[in-house]
Amino acid sequence: MSSEYVPPIAANSHSMHFARVSTTHGWENFIESLGLNPEALLKSVGLSLDIMSDPDNQIPYLAVAQLMELSAQETKLEDFGIQLAARWPSALQIGGPVGLLMQLMLQSPTVGEAWQYFCQHYHLHSQGVGWTLDWDHKYAYLIREGFLASKVPSFQAATMNLSHVLKLMKSLRNDDDWTPSFISFTHAAPKNRNIFLHHFGGSVRFGEEISCMAFPVEELGRKISYSNDRLQELLAAKLDELESEAEGGGNFISRLEIMIRQGLRNGCCSQSDIARQMLLHPKKLQRELRVQNLCFRELKIKVRLELAEHFIKHTGLPLTAIAEMLGYSALSVLSRSFKEHHQLSPLEWRQQQSSK
Repeated sequence: MSSEYVPPIAANSHSMHFARVSTTHGWENFIESLGLNPEALLKSVGLSLDIMSDPDNQIPYLAVAQLMELSAQETKLEDFGIQLAARWPSALQIGGPVGLLMQLMLQSPTVGEAWQYFCQHYHLHSQGVGWTLDWDHKYAYLIREGFLASKVPSFQAATMNLSHVLKLMKSLRNDDDWTPSFISFTHAAPKNRNIFLHHFGGSVRFGEEISCMAFPVEELGRKISYSNDRLQELLAAKLDELESEAEGGGNFISRLEIMIRQGLRNGCCSQSDIARQMLLHPKKLQRELRVQNLCFRELKIKVRLELAEHFIKHTGLPLTAIAEMLGYSALSVLSRSFKEHHQLSPLEWRQQQSSK
Protein backbone atom coordinates (compact mmCIF):
# COMPACT_ATOMS: atom_id res chain seq x y z
CA MET A 1 0.00 0.00 0.00
CA SER A 2 1.03 3.60 -0.47
CA SER A 3 3.50 4.97 2.06
CA GLU A 4 1.73 8.36 2.07
CA TYR A 5 -1.09 7.13 4.27
CA VAL A 6 -1.07 8.41 7.84
CA PRO A 7 -2.06 5.73 10.40
CA PRO A 8 -4.78 6.33 12.98
CA ILE A 9 -4.27 9.10 15.51
CA ALA A 10 -5.12 8.72 19.15
CA ALA A 11 -8.29 10.26 20.53
CA ASN A 12 -9.10 10.90 24.16
CA SER A 13 -12.38 9.72 25.65
CA HIS A 14 -14.04 13.13 25.44
CA SER A 15 -13.34 13.56 21.71
CA MET A 16 -14.12 9.95 20.71
CA HIS A 17 -17.09 9.61 18.39
CA PHE A 18 -18.46 6.25 17.33
CA ALA A 19 -20.35 4.98 14.32
CA ARG A 20 -22.12 1.74 13.56
CA VAL A 21 -20.40 -0.64 11.17
CA SER A 22 -23.46 -0.21 8.94
CA THR A 23 -22.11 3.24 7.95
CA THR A 24 -19.70 1.33 5.69
CA HIS A 25 -22.36 -0.99 4.21
CA GLY A 26 -21.04 -2.78 1.12
CA TRP A 27 -17.42 -1.74 1.67
CA GLU A 28 -15.90 -5.22 1.99
CA ASN A 29 -17.56 -6.61 -1.14
CA PHE A 30 -16.70 -3.46 -3.09
CA ILE A 31 -13.04 -3.64 -2.10
CA GLU A 32 -12.85 -7.33 -3.00
CA SER A 33 -14.49 -6.67 -6.38
CA LEU A 34 -11.64 -4.26 -7.11
CA GLY A 35 -9.04 -6.92 -6.34
CA LEU A 36 -7.83 -5.52 -3.01
CA ASN A 37 -7.44 -7.18 0.38
CA PRO A 38 -10.02 -5.75 2.83
CA GLU A 39 -8.32 -7.27 5.86
CA ALA A 40 -5.08 -5.40 5.16
CA LEU A 41 -6.87 -2.09 4.71
CA LEU A 42 -8.87 -2.56 7.91
CA LYS A 43 -5.72 -3.39 9.85
CA SER A 44 -4.16 -0.12 8.68
CA VAL A 45 -6.86 1.85 10.50
CA GLY A 46 -7.03 -0.36 13.60
CA LEU A 47 -10.07 -2.44 12.59
CA SER A 48 -10.62 -6.13 11.77
CA LEU A 49 -12.92 -8.33 9.69
CA ASP A 50 -14.33 -9.74 12.91
CA ILE A 51 -15.55 -6.42 14.30
CA MET A 52 -16.89 -5.43 10.86
CA SER A 53 -18.98 -8.61 10.61
CA ASP A 54 -21.83 -7.18 12.73
CA PRO A 55 -23.46 -4.03 11.25
CA ASP A 56 -24.53 -2.89 14.74
CA ASN A 57 -21.02 -2.98 16.22
CA GLN A 58 -19.71 0.45 17.26
CA ILE A 59 -16.36 1.54 15.81
CA PRO A 60 -14.48 4.86 16.11
CA TYR A 61 -15.75 7.30 13.50
CA LEU A 62 -12.15 8.42 13.07
CA ALA A 63 -11.37 4.95 11.70
CA VAL A 64 -14.35 5.16 9.32
CA ALA A 65 -13.13 8.45 7.84
CA GLN A 66 -9.58 7.14 7.54
CA LEU A 67 -10.78 3.91 5.95
CA MET A 68 -12.68 5.85 3.31
CA GLU A 69 -9.67 8.00 2.43
CA LEU A 70 -7.32 5.03 2.34
CA SER A 71 -9.75 3.09 0.15
CA ALA A 72 -9.95 5.96 -2.35
CA GLN A 73 -6.18 6.20 -2.37
CA GLU A 74 -5.59 2.47 -2.90
CA THR A 75 -8.30 2.05 -5.53
CA LYS A 76 -7.34 5.32 -7.25
CA LEU A 77 -11.04 6.26 -7.31
CA GLU A 78 -11.68 9.93 -6.57
CA ASP A 79 -15.37 9.09 -6.31
CA PHE A 80 -14.97 6.07 -4.01
CA GLY A 81 -17.48 7.50 -1.51
CA ILE A 82 -20.06 8.02 -4.25
CA GLN A 83 -19.61 4.51 -5.62
CA LEU A 84 -19.90 2.99 -2.14
CA ALA A 85 -23.08 4.98 -1.43
CA ALA A 86 -24.62 3.53 -4.58
CA ARG A 87 -24.42 0.10 -2.94
CA TRP A 88 -26.71 1.08 -0.07
CA PRO A 89 -30.03 -0.82 0.00
CA SER A 90 -33.47 0.70 0.34
CA ALA A 91 -35.05 1.66 3.68
CA LEU A 92 -36.95 -1.61 3.80
CA GLN A 93 -33.80 -3.70 3.26
CA ILE A 94 -31.45 -2.12 5.79
CA GLY A 95 -31.74 -2.83 9.51
CA GLY A 96 -30.68 -1.08 12.71
CA PRO A 97 -31.48 2.51 13.73
CA VAL A 98 -30.70 3.95 10.30
CA GLY A 99 -33.20 1.56 8.69
CA LEU A 100 -35.87 2.61 11.20
CA LEU A 101 -35.01 6.24 10.61
CA MET A 102 -35.28 5.93 6.85
CA GLN A 103 -38.66 4.20 7.18
CA LEU A 104 -39.85 6.90 9.60
CA MET A 105 -38.86 9.58 7.09
CA LEU A 106 -40.86 7.86 4.35
CA GLN A 107 -43.94 7.76 6.63
CA SER A 108 -43.71 11.44 7.60
CA PRO A 109 -46.43 13.87 6.41
CA THR A 110 -44.04 16.30 4.71
CA VAL A 111 -40.49 16.47 3.41
CA GLY A 112 -39.60 19.07 6.05
CA GLU A 113 -40.75 16.85 8.92
CA ALA A 114 -38.87 13.91 7.42
CA TRP A 115 -35.59 15.83 7.41
CA GLN A 116 -36.21 17.07 10.96
CA TYR A 117 -36.45 13.45 12.07
CA PHE A 118 -33.23 12.75 10.18
CA CYS A 119 -31.33 15.55 11.93
CA GLN A 120 -32.73 14.56 15.34
CA HIS A 121 -31.90 10.85 15.22
CA TYR A 122 -28.91 10.48 12.87
CA HIS A 123 -26.48 10.32 15.79
CA LEU A 124 -27.87 6.85 16.61
CA HIS A 125 -26.22 5.76 13.36
CA SER A 126 -23.07 7.87 13.51
CA GLN A 127 -21.80 10.28 16.16
CA GLY A 128 -19.06 11.56 13.89
CA VAL A 129 -21.43 13.55 11.68
CA GLY A 130 -24.19 15.98 12.62
CA TRP A 131 -26.95 17.31 10.37
CA THR A 132 -28.86 20.57 10.60
CA LEU A 133 -31.86 21.73 8.57
CA ASP A 134 -31.85 25.47 7.88
CA TRP A 135 -33.60 27.68 5.35
CA ASP A 136 -34.03 31.21 4.06
CA HIS A 137 -36.57 32.77 1.71
CA LYS A 138 -35.19 30.85 -1.29
CA TYR A 139 -33.46 27.65 -0.26
CA ALA A 140 -33.57 24.93 2.38
CA TYR A 141 -30.15 23.65 3.43
CA LEU A 142 -29.41 20.20 4.79
CA ILE A 143 -26.04 20.94 6.40
CA ARG A 144 -23.47 18.24 7.13
CA GLU A 145 -20.88 18.77 9.83
CA GLY A 146 -18.05 16.30 10.30
CA PHE A 147 -16.85 16.66 13.87
CA LEU A 148 -13.33 15.37 13.17
CA ALA A 149 -12.77 17.39 10.00
CA SER A 150 -9.85 19.27 11.53
CA LYS A 151 -8.15 16.02 12.58
CA VAL A 152 -8.34 13.78 9.52
CA PRO A 153 -9.18 14.12 5.79
CA SER A 154 -12.86 13.38 5.25
CA PHE A 155 -13.77 14.14 1.63
CA GLN A 156 -14.78 10.56 0.83
CA ALA A 157 -16.98 10.31 3.92
CA ALA A 158 -18.59 13.64 2.99
CA THR A 159 -19.30 12.58 -0.60
CA MET A 160 -20.76 9.30 0.66
CA ASN A 161 -23.01 11.09 3.19
CA LEU A 162 -24.28 13.65 0.67
CA SER A 163 -24.89 10.86 -1.84
CA HIS A 164 -27.02 9.14 0.80
CA VAL A 165 -29.14 12.24 1.48
CA LEU A 166 -29.58 12.83 -2.25
CA LYS A 167 -30.85 9.27 -2.61
CA LEU A 168 -33.18 9.78 0.36
CA MET A 169 -34.58 13.00 -1.10
CA LYS A 170 -35.35 11.23 -4.35
CA SER A 171 -37.19 8.56 -2.35
CA LEU A 172 -39.17 11.15 -0.38
CA ARG A 173 -40.26 12.78 -3.64
CA ASN A 174 -40.65 9.43 -5.44
CA ASP A 175 -38.63 10.96 -8.27
CA ASP A 176 -35.34 9.38 -9.38
CA ASP A 177 -34.66 12.29 -11.75
CA TRP A 178 -34.77 15.00 -9.07
CA THR A 179 -31.66 17.17 -8.68
CA PRO A 180 -30.80 19.65 -5.89
CA SER A 181 -30.31 23.36 -6.44
CA PHE A 182 -26.68 22.84 -5.51
CA ILE A 183 -24.33 20.71 -3.43
CA SER A 184 -21.47 22.34 -1.54
CA PHE A 185 -18.36 20.96 0.11
CA THR A 186 -15.92 22.60 2.51
CA HIS A 187 -13.22 20.48 0.86
CA ALA A 188 -11.01 21.57 -2.02
CA ALA A 189 -12.05 20.64 -5.55
CA PRO A 190 -10.95 17.17 -6.73
CA LYS A 191 -8.91 16.73 -9.89
CA ASN A 192 -11.89 15.46 -11.87
CA ARG A 193 -14.83 17.69 -10.99
CA ASN A 194 -16.96 16.26 -13.81
CA ILE A 195 -17.53 12.99 -11.91
CA PHE A 196 -19.17 14.92 -9.09
CA LEU A 197 -21.11 17.25 -11.39
CA HIS A 198 -22.54 14.23 -13.21
CA HIS A 199 -23.47 12.40 -10.01
CA PHE A 200 -25.05 15.23 -8.03
CA GLY A 201 -26.50 17.14 -10.98
CA GLY A 202 -26.96 20.87 -11.05
CA SER A 203 -24.21 22.87 -9.40
CA VAL A 204 -21.45 21.44 -7.20
CA ARG A 205 -19.32 23.89 -5.24
CA PHE A 206 -16.03 23.25 -3.47
CA GLY A 207 -14.10 25.18 -0.82
CA GLU A 208 -17.32 26.54 0.67
CA GLU A 209 -18.06 27.51 4.27
CA ILE A 210 -20.42 24.54 4.73
CA SER A 211 -21.07 21.13 3.20
CA CYS A 212 -24.74 20.86 2.32
CA MET A 213 -27.50 19.88 -0.06
CA ALA A 214 -29.59 22.90 -1.03
CA PHE A 215 -33.05 22.75 -2.58
CA PRO A 216 -36.05 25.10 -3.04
CA VAL A 217 -37.52 26.01 0.34
CA GLU A 218 -41.01 25.16 -0.96
CA GLU A 219 -39.98 21.49 -0.94
CA LEU A 220 -40.19 21.45 2.87
CA GLY A 221 -43.96 21.61 2.68
CA ARG A 222 -44.28 18.92 0.01
CA LYS A 223 -46.54 16.08 1.15
CA ILE A 224 -45.11 12.57 1.03
CA SER A 225 -47.50 10.47 -1.02
CA TYR A 226 -47.18 7.19 0.87
CA SER A 227 -47.08 8.54 4.44
CA ASN A 228 -49.00 6.61 7.10
CA ASP A 229 -49.84 8.33 10.39
CA ARG A 230 -50.13 5.12 12.41
CA LEU A 231 -46.89 3.65 11.10
CA GLN A 232 -45.15 6.98 11.65
CA GLU A 233 -46.29 6.96 15.28
CA LEU A 234 -45.01 3.41 15.85
CA LEU A 235 -41.63 4.09 14.20
CA ALA A 236 -41.19 7.38 16.10
CA ALA A 237 -41.91 5.58 19.39
CA LYS A 238 -39.33 2.90 18.58
CA LEU A 239 -36.68 5.49 17.80
CA ASP A 240 -37.52 7.32 21.03
CA GLU A 241 -36.89 4.03 22.87
CA LEU A 242 -33.48 3.79 21.22
CA GLU A 243 -32.78 7.39 22.20
CA SER A 244 -33.61 6.57 25.83
CA GLU A 245 -31.35 3.51 25.77
CA ALA A 246 -28.52 5.58 24.33
CA GLU A 247 -29.04 8.58 26.61
CA GLY A 248 -26.00 7.87 28.77
CA GLY A 249 -22.30 7.90 27.98
CA GLY A 250 -20.88 8.82 24.61
CA ASN A 251 -24.25 9.27 22.87
CA PHE A 252 -25.31 11.93 25.38
CA ILE A 253 -22.01 13.76 24.90
CA SER A 254 -22.32 13.47 21.13
CA ARG A 255 -25.86 14.91 21.15
CA LEU A 256 -24.77 17.71 23.45
CA GLU A 257 -21.85 18.60 21.18
CA ILE A 258 -24.16 18.63 18.15
CA MET A 259 -26.47 21.09 19.91
CA ILE A 260 -23.56 23.29 21.01
CA ARG A 261 -22.26 23.42 17.44
CA GLN A 262 -25.68 24.42 16.18
CA GLY A 263 -26.01 26.97 18.97
CA LEU A 264 -22.66 28.54 18.17
CA ARG A 265 -23.79 28.99 14.58
CA ASN A 266 -27.10 30.69 15.43
CA GLY A 267 -26.02 32.63 18.53
CA CYS A 268 -28.17 30.65 20.99
CA CYS A 269 -25.61 28.73 22.98
CA SER A 270 -26.19 29.35 26.68
CA GLN A 271 -26.68 26.30 28.87
CA SER A 272 -30.40 27.06 29.12
CA ASP A 273 -30.61 27.45 25.31
CA ILE A 274 -29.01 24.04 24.80
CA ALA A 275 -31.23 22.41 27.45
CA ARG A 276 -34.31 23.73 25.67
CA GLN A 277 -33.08 22.42 22.29
CA MET A 278 -32.46 18.99 23.86
CA LEU A 279 -35.96 19.06 25.42
CA LEU A 280 -34.44 18.89 28.90
CA HIS A 281 -35.01 20.98 32.00
CA PRO A 282 -31.82 23.01 32.70
CA LYS A 283 -31.42 21.22 36.05
CA LYS A 284 -31.64 17.82 34.32
CA LEU A 285 -28.95 18.86 31.85
CA GLN A 286 -26.77 19.96 34.75
CA ARG A 287 -27.29 16.60 36.49
CA GLU A 288 -26.37 14.73 33.29
CA LEU A 289 -23.22 16.83 32.98
CA ARG A 290 -22.24 15.94 36.55
CA VAL A 291 -22.79 12.24 35.86
CA GLN A 292 -20.46 12.52 32.85
CA ASN A 293 -17.97 14.56 34.91
CA LEU A 294 -18.27 17.41 32.42
CA CYS A 295 -18.43 21.18 32.72
CA PHE A 296 -20.66 22.92 30.17
CA ARG A 297 -18.34 25.91 29.89
CA GLU A 298 -15.30 23.71 29.22
CA LEU A 299 -17.18 21.61 26.67
CA LYS A 300 -18.35 24.75 24.89
CA ILE A 301 -14.77 26.04 24.75
CA LYS A 302 -13.62 22.71 23.29
CA VAL A 303 -16.38 22.57 20.66
CA ARG A 304 -15.84 26.21 19.69
CA LEU A 305 -12.12 25.62 19.22
CA GLU A 306 -12.78 22.53 17.06
CA LEU A 307 -15.13 24.58 14.87
CA ALA A 308 -12.53 27.33 14.62
CA GLU A 309 -9.91 24.75 13.58
CA HIS A 310 -12.26 23.47 10.89
CA PHE A 311 -12.95 26.91 9.39
CA ILE A 312 -9.33 28.03 9.61
CA LYS A 313 -8.06 24.87 7.92
CA HIS A 314 -10.75 24.29 5.30
CA THR A 315 -11.91 27.78 4.30
CA GLY A 316 -10.25 31.01 3.29
CA LEU A 317 -12.41 33.05 5.65
CA PRO A 318 -10.60 35.91 7.41
CA LEU A 319 -9.75 35.14 11.03
CA THR A 320 -11.83 38.10 12.21
CA ALA A 321 -14.88 36.68 10.39
CA ILE A 322 -14.36 33.25 11.97
CA ALA A 323 -14.00 34.76 15.44
CA GLU A 324 -17.20 36.79 14.98
CA MET A 325 -19.13 33.85 13.50
CA LEU A 326 -18.29 31.60 16.47
CA GLY A 327 -19.10 34.19 19.10
CA TYR A 328 -15.58 35.09 20.26
CA SER A 329 -15.71 38.55 21.77
CA ALA A 330 -12.58 39.52 19.81
CA LEU A 331 -9.95 37.99 17.57
CA SER A 332 -7.52 38.25 20.47
CA VAL A 333 -9.68 35.78 22.46
CA LEU A 334 -9.54 33.26 19.61
CA SER A 335 -5.78 33.81 19.32
CA ARG A 336 -5.26 33.25 23.04
CA SER A 337 -7.28 30.02 22.93
CA PHE A 338 -5.27 28.80 19.95
CA LYS A 339 -1.94 29.55 21.55
CA GLU A 340 -2.94 27.72 24.72
CA HIS A 341 -3.92 24.63 22.73
CA HIS A 342 -1.49 24.63 19.78
CA GLN A 343 1.31 26.91 20.93
CA LEU A 344 0.72 28.76 17.65
CA SER A 345 -1.37 31.73 16.59
CA PRO A 346 -4.36 30.98 14.32
CA LEU A 347 -2.48 32.40 11.33
CA GLU A 348 0.64 30.34 12.07
CA TRP A 349 -1.52 27.21 12.49
CA ARG A 350 -3.30 27.87 9.17
CA GLN A 351 0.05 28.23 7.41
CA GLN A 352 1.31 25.04 9.06
CA GLN A 353 -1.77 23.08 7.96
CA SER A 354 -1.61 24.36 4.37
CA SER A 355 2.00 23.24 4.08
CA LYS A 356 1.22 19.65 5.04
